Amino acid sequence: MALVLCLVAGSPGGAACLKTSPLFTISSAATVPLRQPADLTIHGDRLFVLDDLNARVVSYGLEGTFISATKLPGGSSSSYLGFDVGGDDNLYLAASGAGKIVVINQKGEKVREFSTGGGENPSEPVGVEVARGQCFVVDNEAHSVKVYDLAGAPAVAWGGLGDGPGKFRHPFRLLQDPLGRIIVSDSLNSRIKIFTPVGDPLLEFGEFGVTEGTLYRPAGLGLWGENLLLVADNYLGAIQVYDLKGEYQSTLCGADSKPLIFSNPVSLAVRGSTVFVLEMGAGRVQALRITAPN
Repeated sequence: MALVLCLVAGSPGGAACLKTSPLFTISSAATVPLRQPADLTIHGDRLFVLDDLNARVVSYGLEGTFISATKLPGGSSSSYLGFDVGGDDNLYLAASGAGKIVVINQKGEKVREFSTGGGENPSEPVGVEVARGQCFVVDNEAHSVKVYDLAGAPAVAWGGLGDGPGKFRHPFRLLQDPLGRIIVSDSLNSRIKIFTPVGDPLLEFGEFGVTEGTLYRPAGLGLWGENLLLVADNYLGAIQVYDLKGEYQSTLCGADSKPLIFSNPVSLAVRGSTVFVLEMGAGRVQALRITAPN
């Protein structure tokens, strides 16, 4: 039986839905359907989508118009679950099965690569954030966040398996907010954790559940405005809104005030009041306009 978020808008102790309206849907590029898209990001005036099984990164205008596609090293035999754009507009790809970050330019030429493991230590990078001259990597297998300079030299790492402060159980995505704080979706702990750029714990929030304001398997993250965090739940399919103090605010809904349910929403990107939702299960990206004021 599929799990469904149990939410009644405006219920006692709860918050009303945050209404949205659909803008457009992306499900292909150059007539080729997206196949198991794994991540997306906005860089400049473009939306980039990691189309994993087609072994390419596709770029679109922010209105959904196809621009270009970059082939990925290794073809469809490689598995890339996360990426970001930065450092001379290069693509930093999380080669999850190979335990490394592969850096290519937008022509598809390899610039460099560096390992995220060491010795016999298993590594499975799944999330990447390139910001302020550093490359932040979520390592799902090592239950940690690892930080490198853009040349691949390690700077700092933190985490380890556990459910206490600073520990993770299969973290998945991360982002850096305007204050430099690192926000991580700690998937199997059903929590969101916030750190300084060197790993000092600042805040964690979230409670395991399937009701309004709880989290089951948090995945994609997106910042809306200066102090609101959108959290996509990979299993429940809902996208909930919290402030950066960890207080639940609302859930994304349609015009009918019913919660929107997506198919494996594993990645989010936000520009202004437009939210881009990558649905791995449906092989598409949905663009929505938040119609309520920020």
